[in-house]
Amino acid sequence: MIWLLSTLALAQPAPTPDAPKVRYAERTEVNFERGLDIEGELVKPAISQVSEARRAAFASFIRLRVDFDDEIRSSAALVR
Repeated sequence: MIWLLSTLALAQPAPTPDAPKVRYAERTEVNFERGLDIEGELVKPAISQVSEARRAAFASFIRLRVDFDDEIRSSAALVR
């Protein structure tokens, strides 16, 4: 049963008469034992672009306080 299902899953549709007939070799051998010489040269671009990314300047929404004297005086007045 499993063999039948796997055979059906791998089945290919029949080629149409207009489709070109492609035949692949049953076996392909690649021999890496022979040396392979590749000739060429490294080609670099003639122009290089150098640019520095600018940081965006945003106005700060945070105001740093130097002292809290006014807040301390107002809280002391609330305690009395």
